[in-house]
Amino acid sequence: MRYSAHLFLSIIFLGILPGLADACVLNGPHYRLQADTVRWSLEVGDGEDCIRGVRFNNMVVDKLMVASLPQVGHLTLHGTGFSYKAASDFQGRDFFSLVLSGTANKIAGSSTIEVLVSISRASELGSLPSVISLPSHSDLAGPSPTGPGTSSPPLPPPVNDCDSSNGVAVISAPTTNACGAGSAVGASEPWPHSSCTDSNGGTTASCSVLPFTTTEPAEKPGPSAALFSAPFYICLRNFYVSPSGNDRAAGTEDAPWKTIQRADNAAGGRVAGDCVNVAPGTYATGLAARHGGSAATATGYVVYRCQQLDACKITALGGQGDPAFFVSSSGNGPNYLVLDGFELAASRYAAYGVGAGMYFPNGIDNHTPSSHHVWVINNIIHGFGQSGIDMGGGDYLYYIHNLSYANSHVTCDAQGSGIGIVIPRAAANYIPTTMDNQYAPFHNLVMWNVSHDNMLTECGNATSAYDTDGNGIIMDSFKNKNSTGIAYPYQTLVANNVVYGNGGGGVKAFFSSFITIANNTAYNNDLDPFNVATGRGEIGTLGGNNNVFLNNIAYPVPATTASDPRCKGVSNQSPAPCPLMLNAAFVGGDGNGGDQTTNIWSHNISFGGTPPWGWGPQGNAMLDANTMNCSSGANSNKCNVDPGLTNPSASNFTLTAASPAIGYGLAESYLSSQSLDAGAYDHRLSAR
Repeated sequence: MRYSAHLFLSIIFLGILPGLADACVLNGPHYRLQADTVRWSLEVGDGEDCIRGVRFNNMVVDKLMVASLPQVGHLTLHGTGFSYKAASDFQGRDFFSLVLSGTANKIAGSSTIEVLVSISRASELGSLPSVISLPSHSDLAGPSPTGPGTSSPPLPPPVNDCDSSNGVAVISAPTTNACGAGSAVGASEPWPHSSCTDSNGGTTASCSVLPFTTTEPAEKPGPSAALFSAPFYICLRNFYVSPSGNDRAAGTEDAPWKTIQRADNAAGGRVAGDCVNVAPGTYATGLAARHGGSAATATGYVVYRCQQLDACKITALGGQGDPAFFVSSSGNGPNYLVLDGFELAASRYAAYGVGAGMYFPNGIDNHTPSSHHVWVINNIIHGFGQSGIDMGGGDYLYYIHNLSYANSHVTCDAQGSGIGIVIPRAAANYIPTTMDNQYAPFHNLVMWNVSHDNMLTECGNATSAYDTDGNGIIMDSFKNKNSTGIAYPYQTLVANNVVYGNGGGGVKAFFSSFITIANNTAYNNDLDPFNVATGRGEIGTLGGNNNVFLNNIAYPVPATTASDPRCKGVSNQSPAPCPLMLNAAFVGGDGNGGDQTTNIWSHNISFGGTPPWGWGPQGNAMLDANTMNCSSGANSNKCNVDPGLTNPSASNFTLTAASPAIGYGLAESYLSSQSLDAGAYDHRLSAR
């Protein structure tokens, strides 16, 4: 996923190369050749060819390369353009990406173009649905992009001259079918193939594929200086808060308010396009927001922004009584709120304390929505008694690039976790905007976060073990029905997060469906000995169905005996003397109200985990209708394989040079290009 201040503000029609010009529609924003990434959409009929160019009049394109090949269609480069041929009798989606280099205004640079393809019946082109459905089992069963440990993408039947792989950039040297059957791969880069015969002249053709390189910086989890400096929102009016301010002042830069709460309703209250700029310092009170924006557009939000990344510390206890950041929902808003770049640091653990929170009106689930379109980005959140981030009843929730740790310690009757969404409700009669559709088909995004050491410490004990939460990330009770008997119908993406050292699971989907959990790294979670659940997985689902688990790394460190110090004297628990002996890598269970529809597990890596009662396979607990393919073939996974993390015991989860996670991931249109490496870290990153 990319974040740009432009956010598709200018959609243009792209140039057409000679050919089947009327067979497809291609739309997208202008790239800038500034190491930027843009997303284009392509509509095409099944079995049809589409030929399009990528050059704009003010750009000089020197080279066009393929970053990732499509999964079901066929892609061929033509100078500064490409042709895409859709598979016959296939309707659905496909994805490929291109990298181009050149000059803009005489300045050299490069851009990445991600192309999301929507394929309909040729007779129905022009009436494609606006929302893409959840990936089906067949969507994920296809070949992966070329790379170590993956199968090669489909290529057309070999011909007597260079086939369409000639000139294509790939992650690693291919082994077969690069320019016709039986061709040999050279040892040096670019990798030459000289065994093809030119069908036109009978001479040996010069064919080669190129190593893929990119100037796009690798993104890492946790607060992001890049996102903070180039946010998605635009400020139309600016107001100011400072520890040295006065709440009777005008809220200008020269006369700032003293408290963040005052900014909510002063000067007529905040409206769309307002940004509250908070000066670095410590604030004893936070914000109970009662005013919000009006639309999911760059200028449609009310923004609370620290003027320096994570330099504004709010020490309130959290929750509704003493809010750090709390959305005071009436059921009709406030909506369209952003919290960007704060440190929420409770001064002590307090029951029901939540750092960034939102509840149903009056704290009771009355089966109706609370608020929607809330962004929590670039924050550090710790010390709260119930949860770090936890919002209930909402829709279009975005938790991106946050650090949440050491929460959930003292609240037992409403147990919390580091990061969570609970019982979301669809916003009534809402029509998605262009910005919303940028993230389609997902309504909620939980991405690029770090969540660790969240654990219940004052609840269960050796004689009464009843803890259930203290998870790193939990998607909780999405299947709870509203007043008309409908569960939350939309999709949620949980991706590129790092979770470790939590008392509960790393990433958990509990009684929830339509969750895609992709490219997360989970290490040594489920440390609470007073959580006696049998299925204790680093990443998994219980009571959920129609969920997708893709490109994740799960690395449990289970207890081997009841004398393990982490067992804290717990003994004679059933079915094991110490629950930590039950820790697994992945756990899948459709029960507890599930309809036995299989969840999808593909291109994941597990290591460790020893369920002793034959749940299997190889340290993963697959229950009910769930299955995990630990060999080759469709939806394969690497089971009980060391993922090659740099130093996980020291919380460094980057990849070593020999890691089998490099290139093992499956590319999807909704994931960044880093998804080609399993787990949350790109192989170019050396620092956690």
